[in-house]
Amino acid sequence: MTLARQADKDVLINFTGHGWCHYCTLLERAVFAQPECAVATEHFVLVELDFPSAASETEEGEKDASGGRAETNKIKKYREWQSQYLVPGMPTVVVTDARGKPIGYTGYEKGITATSFLNQVEKYRAARLARDRELKEADGNAGNERAAHLDAALECVAPFFGGLEDRNGDPLLSWYADAVAEIRRLDADDALGLRTKYKRRLRDLQLFVESERVFAKVNAFKLKSEYKEALAYIEQVLPEVSDPKMFWRLVGAREFYFEQDRQHAAAIDHARGLLARPELTRDQREYLQDRIAYNLKNLGRYAESASQLDELIEANRDGPAHHLKYLNLNPWFLHYAADASGDRTEAIVACQRYREQCELLSEHWETATWMLSVQFQKAKRFREALALREELVAFDKTPESLLSLADTQISLDLRHEAAQSLDSAEGLIQLIRAVRKEDRDRAEGLNTRLRDLRRKLGQ
Repeated sequence: MTLARQADKDVLINFTGHGWCHYCTLLERAVFAQPECAVATEHFVLVELDFPSAASETEEGEKDASGGRAETNKIKKYREWQSQYLVPGMPTVVVTDARGKPIGYTGYEKGITATSFLNQVEKYRAARLARDRELKEADGNAGNERAAHLDAALECVAPFFGGLEDRNGDPLLSWYADAVAEIRRLDADDALGLRTKYKRRLRDLQLFVESERVFAKVNAFKLKSEYKEALAYIEQVLPEVSDPKMFWRLVGAREFYFEQDRQHAAAIDHARGLLARPELTRDQREYLQDRIAYNLKNLGRYAESASQLDELIEANRDGPAHHLKYLNLNPWFLHYAADASGDRTEAIVACQRYREQCELLSEHWETATWMLSVQFQKAKRFREALALREELVAFDKTPESLLSLADTQISLDLRHEAAQSLDSAEGLIQLIRAVRKEDRDRAEGLNTRLRDLRRKLGQ
């Protein structure tokens, strides 16, 4: 911060984890490794806090007794800053003023670029300049005028802090506590409504802290798979809950534990009971209907489950994202019904309906095309499956798409074509860099399928 004060610059603190944090790597590639990011040094001092993985941190702790104290102390300091700045996870970029007070938070988002990142942090810098102008105005006033300018200063940066859930706390109340206390004192009679405003903010934080305490215990049951114990604890604390947010988090957790304990009928009854409550928001109603469909499917009541999803599809025609979500789910649920009955007609129709609503060559289109090809393959409509799988290979030649194509080609006795597809798939599998466990698992699964298809082809 000394360098920032001397240069009169704001600070970008990048909380990251090289070598173990996937999204940190994506942020590094998309933003910090790009040449455009060099211009950021004009207005910002860049600080990187590189955290070790949990395993590495344990190793450093063990090394401490034999001479690794300097590294351990550095990580301890990083953890202190992480706590002070309310950074629950990596990657997180905190933009601060030259004295270290936060003015905005950002991180990795899908599609982020160096340009979009720089535009965002420039907004934070503009907010800081506006904050400072209001603070200067406050210094020239007293009483309610001063309170109003102090409040305006805080409002310049508050929108860029995220919610309580994002930060696991409130940066405004943590870092600007002196200004908040002064505003409440100056507006003691609440003539400006500011005393009530910040009292409400403090109350929201207190409720959040209490909620997190309760949910830390609720989540502890999940780690031990103690589902019945979790349900009993929720029953114990629910009568004492008056905050609506906490109530809905708890009943959502109860729904989750019913499902984890395979009490699917109880989960359905629970969700239907909640649906009768008059204060439900649209999102809450949709969530409960979604869980009813899921639990009906788990009970093998596929027709009822599909009917529930049809209602959600119709209810979300005004929201493309949710509409596609339920168009995607319906074929999956009907797929299970088809596996049980042997009749794939409804599953095929559902896949076709989903595919018709997708933008050509989009991610949804790819999923719908693959799902429809699976239904055709299982229905022994191989020519139709072949056409779709050729489309998928043309769109994105992956080991998975080539192996699926080979499977259909074998079914049609297109032996030469199938052999070519298997050879192409094998070449791509060999290119997989099996660094992470998921990469190794993927390569192993693909190789197993490749061997099975070669045997099926008689190779």
